[in-house]
Parts: sequence; C-alpha cells; structure tokens
Amino acid sequence: MNINADKISKYDAWFLEIYRLWKKCRKLKSELMSANSRERYIILNFFRYLKKIILDDFKLVILYIIFVLFFSVFYITFEWSEGLRKIDKYLDMAVSTVPLLLEEDFHDRALGSESISFEEELKNRKKINSFVKTINLEWVYTLVNYRGKYYFSAPTVTDEEAEEIERWYFYPYDDVPRFFQRCIY
Repeated sequence: MNINADKISKYDAWFLEIYRLWKKCRKLKSELMSANSRERYIILNFFRYLKKIILDDFKLVILYIIFVLFFSVFYITFEWSEGLRKIDKYLDMAVSTVPLLLEEDFHDRALGSESISFEEELKNRKKINSFVKTINLEWVYTLVNYRGKYYFSAPTVTDEEAEEIERWYFYPYDDVPRFFQRCIY
C-alpha cells in the first residue's frame, strides 16, 4: 500500500501507523503459527493482550468524543440561555427607565391627539432619542391604546422621519404584532 506522506494529515497518519502495525502483527502471527505449541501460546496471548489494549484505547477515545460532544451541547445551551437572560435584563432596564424620562403624569394626559403640546412632544423626543443613543438601542417608544387602536405617544424619531412627518405624537401604529398586543393586557 503506497501512500504519499505529504497528502495525509496527522490524524490519518496515526490510523495508517495502526494499520501498518496490524499488518506486521498478522505477518508475525502467521510466521509463528508454524512454531511449537509453547511459543504459539505465548504469541497468541501477546496478540490477545495487544488487541485488548487497542480496543480499550478505542473505547476511551469514543468515551472522550461522547464527553466532548455532551459538554459542547451543554455549554452552548447554557451560553445561549445566559445570553438571552442578559438581553432580557437589559431590555427590562430600558423599559423601566423610559417612564422616568417623561413627565410623571404624561400617560395620564396622553388620551387624545391634542392632549400633549408640540413643544412637550419635542422635549420628550429629544430625551428618548438621547436615551436610545446612550444605551445603544435601535428604538424605544411608548404606546397608547385609544378606542381599540394603538398610537405612538413618545417614540424614537430619526431626523429623516421628523422631516417626513412633523408630529409623531398620537401617530397610528397600524401593524402592531399580536404577541405585543397580548403583552399589553
């Protein structure tokens, strides 16, 4: 069996070495089968012992691979859940901070399209936008449920959005996700 040694990996070389050893042992075993019974007994026991060692090592390798796979799955699952827990904690912190940025009675007064003045909306918009930049979020907003429909009461507004629509207070939020609606109640 001729194999180019440059084209095989270290792992393949290990298996190739075992194969060569096995071939030598088979050759030696066949040569020694012609020897007397005492020598044959010693040689056969040696081969049984060698076979046992190789199989035990193989079992250990398999156990090691199973352990590594199990540990990897456990660690990835743990890290994933830990990451989600950290994100939830971060978002909870953001959600609990937003009402502190607004006036204490803001949502008590936010009952209609003319309830909040444009000046107060701009002041809230500035606070919310700076908060979003500070904690590195994409957007934050508060909603008002008015007659079964949802409206923005204090949203994050980019400069481009402010040029498109001047007043974002009580702007309708038409595509509210269902899970979001369930969370509100």
